[in-house]
Amino acid sequence: MEMTTDRRQKTGAYYTPRPWAELAVRYLRGVLPEFDRCIFYDPAAGEGALLEALPAHVEKYATTLEPDDVDILRAKGFTAWPFDFLHGDTDHLPKVLFDAAQMGRLVIFTNPPFVTVTNGLLREAYCTNNAAALFVYRAFEGLGAQVYAGFNKADLWMAPMLGRFRGDMVVDYCMEIPAAFATPSYMWPGLKGQWPLLFNILTPIYSNIQGGFRRYKGEADSVHCFSSHSTPGFFIPADVYEQYPETAKTA
Repeated sequence: MEMTTDRRQKTGAYYTPRPWAELAVRYLRGVLPEFDRCIFYDPAAGEGALLEALPAHVEKYATTLEPDDVDILRAKGFTAWPFDFLHGDTDHLPKVLFDAAQMGRLVIFTNPPFVTVTNGLLREAYCTNNAAALFVYRAFEGLGAQVYAGFNKADLWMAPMLGRFRGDMVVDYCMEIPAAFATPSYMWPGLKGQWPLLFNILTPIYSNIQGGFRRYKGEADSVHCFSSHSTPGFFIPADVYEQYPETAKTA
C-alpha cells in the first residue's frame, strides 16, 4: 500500500527505505554479540520494513497505530497488534517483551514518527514534545529494553530544547552510542530538503555520549559507513550505492 501525502502529514510516518533498513541490521549485527538470540520489537512498525530486513529466524514483534498496517503485518507473517506506544498502557503489551527484557535480550528497533506530541503523560513527565525522545524514554523506562536502535532527526542530539534529554542520557541512563550512520533526507520517499536523518544504537553500559558518535570498531567496519562516497554533511555507505544504483541516481 502506498502512503499518501495526507496520511504522512496525519501520522508523521515515513517508511524506511530498504537500503537503510538493511544497513541498520548490519550495524546491529556488528554491535550485538548475541544478535541471533535477541528479541526485536518495533513499536512503530508501519508495514514492517525494519522487521523484514531482519533475518527470518530471529524473534520479532510489531505494533502500529494504523489498522491497515496491522493487517499488512499479519499477512506478512509478523506477530502484530494495534498499540499507541506514546499513550497506551504498557500493561497491554505481551508478556514476552518483558520476559525478554528480564533476560537482557530485548532490542527496540524502530523509526518513530516525525511528529510533535501535543499531550499525554509522557510529554508531561519528560518535558518534551519530541516523539523520538519520548520513544527512547519509554523503551528504557517503560519496557526495560537493553538496546534502542532507531532513526531520528539530528535535532535529537543538537537542538537546545532537547538539552535535558541529552543530559538524562549521559547522567541518569549512562548511555553510549557504539554505532551510528547518517542518511540524507532526499533519499527518503516523501521527505523534502537536504538534512540528515540519523540511525543510532543506544546502549546503557555505564559510559556517556559527550564525545559524540563513536564508530564501532568491529564487524560494522566492513560497511564503510564513514568513508568513501559522501555528500556534504552526510555519510553514505559506498556499498549501498553499489548495491542499489537506482537509489544513487536520486542523490
